[in-house]
Amino acid sequence: MKTSRASRLDFSILILLAGMVLQVAWYSLVYLTTLNAEGYIQDLDFRAFYTGGKIAFDGDWGNVYDTARQLDVQREITGKPLSFNELLSFNHPPLLLPIQRLVAAFDYRSAYLLWNVLSFFFILLNAFLVYKIVRKAGWETAPTWFFTIQVVLFYPIFVSLCKGQDTIVVLIGLSICLAGLYAQDEKKTGLGLALLVMRPQIAIPLALPFVFKQRKTWWWFVAFALILGLFSLLMIGGKGALDYVHLLLLSDNGESITIHQYDMYDLKGALIRAFVGRESNRVIDIASWLAFAANCVFLCALWQKSARIDLRHIGLAVILSLFFSPHLQYHDLGLLLTPVLALCLLLTTNKLIQPLSAALILLAVSTYMAIVQISPLPFAGIYLFMFLLAAGLWYWEKFPWLALKHPANP
Repeated sequence: MKTSRASRLDFSILILLAGMVLQVAWYSLVYLTTLNAEGYIQDLDFRAFYTGGKIAFDGDWGNVYDTARQLDVQREITGKPLSFNELLSFNHPPLLLPIQRLVAAFDYRSAYLLWNVLSFFFILLNAFLVYKIVRKAGWETAPTWFFTIQVVLFYPIFVSLCKGQDTIVVLIGLSICLAGLYAQDEKKTGLGLALLVMRPQIAIPLALPFVFKQRKTWWWFVAFALILGLFSLLMIGGKGALDYVHLLLLSDNGESITIHQYDMYDLKGALIRAFVGRESNRVIDIASWLAFAANCVFLCALWQKSARIDLRHIGLAVILSLFFSPHLQYHDLGLLLTPVLALCLLLTTNKLIQPLSAALILLAVSTYMAIVQISPLPFAGIYLFMFLLAAGLWYWEKFPWLALKHPANP
């Protein structure tokens, strides 16, 4: 029996090591191809972040969200007479703007490389947070390290890094939130939720239910969010705030600037592909916002009827909030790492799998998401995965005697 178990462990470790080698090799090839393709990085999402940083670097903080100003900067970046509908708008909250300003002091290619280095630092920070969570769950050192490495190598986060996106900062917020829930620390949970204001469409459905259960978490969220909001307002001023709201409205209808709504992985994207072709229309806009509101109501009701909010709730809420989000590109699927982690904690805590198997699960999920992206059915593949992941978490909700039991002194 011991020999058989040792053989299984050796085989699992071999798969993990082989998987990591293949991941690193594949990621290196993709990254170098991205970097060396002529003019390719000028068309990545990073162009929007560099644009915001460049305007701030020029001392024009109040016009960071002015579309005419952004278009002028992007014409300089690309060397092309871009039209307004070719604008990759910087429409994210300005919380990272001081970092963007520093990066924009360099030429575009150097700034992209520096942004990637900073993003990788944030990826390591998120991995450290996950490491602390699973160690508190009682995982041994070796499985913890294998799992943590897979967190670093999670494929959608790699895609976010290549695109020059800021998804990892949002994921850090979710990891802090998860750590707060596991430790029953409402202040930490509220801080994690506040960091989600980088994606307001995700922050709202995740934070609002705490009005109905664990209300201290809600008030900590409000307090931290107000601090971040004040910090943002001081940077961009009243005009910048109004321009930001105007830009969000343009981004929502997707008719005037480059949003790629057809390629979204949420309900709205599915409706667009099914009924209207390339871009949205008013009926689909209204339907998607009604679905967003319905999801908020459902999560509030779920919170209210639950005796206590634990990892299952936040995992399920993340999946639903992503699917019903008004905007969801592939790189944002990196946030699915949180419900996968929640499910792995459930399975290991209840002794249904070993922690090393959790690392294998994360490797399998990462590989699946990489294959699905280049398959003929990328959207169906992601929807199937989201459904199965939600069903797994819902199963634990239906069978409370298998619910995650927090340690007395986490």
